[in-house]
Amino acid sequence: PVARRVPRLKRPGQRRGGVGDAVAALASYRKSLAISEEALSAVPAHDAGRRNLALSCHKVGNALISAGDLQGAFDHHRRALALREVLLAENPTVRARREVSISYERLGKVRRRMGDLAGALDFALKSLALSEDLSAADSNNAEARRDVGVGYQDVGMIKMAMADLPGALAEFRKSLAIDQAMAAADPKNAGAQRDVAASHSTVGA
Repeated sequence: PVARRVPRLKRPGQRRGGVGDAVAALASYRKSLAISEEALSAVPAHDAGRRNLALSCHKVGNALISAGDLQGAFDHHRRALALREVLLAENPTVRARREVSISYERLGKVRRRMGDLAGALDFALKSLALSEDLSAADSNNAEARRDVGVGYQDVGMIKMAMADLPGALAEFRKSLAIDQAMAAADPKNAGAQRDVAASHSTVGA
């Protein structure tokens, strides 16, 4: 059976707090966004400036998700993606590829909350494909391996929402296999052990 549960937190910056915290965070992130925009306007082609602006858009997008403004969240994450895609095209580093993957993942989350499951699946698959490429390119990249496991879980959650339970279970099992391998390779890693427990809960095993 596939258990219905809230998936584990997947990316840095996904923190939970009260309403007051969320409002304060959104205001702070918007100030940071304005500063990033002003700084970039002075040096439009500055890589660090564009990366900072993308991160500010990303943070505002996350805060807008918490505030319930899904269209605003989508627009900010799409802007972050556009900036990151330009950086990736100019310099295809591991960091640039992972940041694009994260933007796809966030956009998929927003589309799923908006009820656009087909759009959500498209973004999730794009994020997963980038993570798989990064993991295949460097078998020692534990972060990339975990991202692949997270990607399988994201795709599984969307397929479950689409009532494709066999497809969802197949994705969850692939995520579990990665989590188990990572936990076995580093038995003292508490985070890896928690990931295994979360995956077992999702699969219903």
